[in-house]
Amino acid sequence: MKAFTLVFALLFAGPLSGQASIEGRWDTGEQRSIVEISAIPKGLEGTIISSNEPRLVGKKNLRNLKKVGEHWEGELYAFKRQRWFDLKIEERGDQLELDIRVGFFSTQRTWTRLTTFEQP
Repeated sequence: MKAFTLVFALLFAGPLSGQASIEGRWDTGEQRSIVEISAIPKGLEGTIISSNEPRLVGKKNLRNLKKVGEHWEGELYAFKRQRWFDLKIEERGDQLELDIRVGFFSTQRTWTRLTTFEQP
């Protein structure tokens, strides 16, 4: 019975742990902001934990992040435009490549993972 439980746990733990690979703290490069991506029951979300603009600290800027094949999809909040935009994220080692879709147009951004030594 213990062997069956172990095999069952290993089968399902692999996909779940791999799914959260973008969790952590990311330097957005803009306004010197740092976003923390963390798991919630429905997927992942991102919250600004540090910024040159104090009014943004503590605000959610990523929501509904779900793994779709080899990339992530969800929404990013643009505070200047005060609306949510569709988002595709691809992980490239210690960088996230964000493709933000605005109607027929899109813009790209790159975020860099912070190491434990760089945490704010």
